[in-house]
Amino acid sequence: MLPAKKILCPTDFSEHSYKAVKAAEELAKELSARLLLVHVVPPVPVSSELQTGPSGYSAPASAGAFNITEYLKELKAQAEKSLDEVVKNKIKKDIDIEKVVLTGGEESDEINKFAEDKDIDLIVISTHGRTGLERLVFGSVAEKIIRHSQKPVLTIRSMEK
Repeated sequence: MLPAKKILCPTDFSEHSYKAVKAAEELAKELSARLLLVHVVPPVPVSSELQTGPSGYSAPASAGAFNITEYLKELKAQAEKSLDEVVKNKIKKDIDIEKVVLTGGEESDEINKFAEDKDIDLIVISTHGRTGLERLVFGSVAEKIIRHSQKPVLTIRSMEK
């Protein structure tokens, strides 16, 4: 595990996640490790309401009005641009860094799968410090990553105000 040579740091572009980015950057510099900065584009929910066409096929009610493929491409492009901005504004130039945008499934599943596939040594992630009912309602990506990851996870707690 240590010294880590590949450190994964997921970001949702919130101020909370930038605290984890800073910690991951410091670890990467200290350990001469590669930092993989990752953002997951969440899946687009699809309406379960179907319309039956004249030939008997079923299609989403808004199938002609909304192009999901194009929408996902735009979300991915925006995420790539945002990762570029994070690297430019939050990370020092002397860090070996790779920016990755993942798509497809739930954030925690995608991050854990990526960590396994890329043989990551350490995941550094922020927690928002939610407790009680708020935690139950909103869930926690960090908590799911910790619970299901086969890799070591360092959490950086960022209390909500």
